Amino acid sequence: LTWLFLSLCLCVSAAPFSPDSAHAQADADPAEVDASALPLIGDLLANLPTMEELLRDPPVDWIVVKTLKDRVVIVEPIDPRPNTLETLPTRIEEFSATRRKPNESVEERQQRFRDLHYLKVFLENDENEYKIHVDEIQEIIHHEDQMLLRIDALLEENSFNDALQLIFTLYGLRPDWPGAADRHHRLLFKEAQSLREQDQTEAALVRLEELHALRDDYPELQAALGTTADVSSLSFTNFQ
Repeated sequence: LTWLFLSLCLCVSAAPFSPDSAHAQADADPAEVDASALPLIGDLLANLPTMEELLRDPPVDWIVVKTLKDRVVIVEPIDPRPNTLETLPTRIEEFSATRRKPNESVEERQQRFRDLHYLKVFLENDENEYKIHVDEIQEIIHHEDQMLLRIDALLEENSFNDALQLIFTLYGLRPDWPGAADRHHRLLFKEAQSLREQDQTEAALVRLEELHALRDDYPELQAALGTTADVSSLSFTNFQ
């Protein structure tokens, strides 16, 4: 994949999408570019990594490049994360507000400024470092985001145990990852609904109470708590 990526860098956008000349060591002919060898984002989303793959395989991020028409460059986990595309412009603004370092030449400062406009990446099984200009990036789906997407699919299937395992794994990796807590809350609510439908009202009430402790303003939670508690109380009375 290295020669292909370098070819893309040379052919698609020479200025904004180029390899780091200090590290790139492949000799590629731009005429040999075959962007179709890169996966389409639609195909990746339609065939998400399984839970087993997400837990077993080395993590990777998906970078959708604008000029490649929905093609994806798969790279090792990038930095900064999360909110990469929001963080990079902030770094540029912060840099612009600073002064030149002591003993730093104008050219060195200009180079540092230019570098801030690129995202440094490493391809899978490739020790060379490459750069992608921020303006060329359409979307980044991090490894953690892929976990969230798989969790969503598991919740749709009511596979609550597997979804919970992935959520706790994500909490272990990045407890503050955007969307992780939302999936946990959704899981508790959906599982409570499922348990209620199976007449397991006591277990359903436990899940709702767990959710209440985490987020007491979850939509429809109060109504679900009241209804489930009433049914649970009625069932207990009938048993007596």
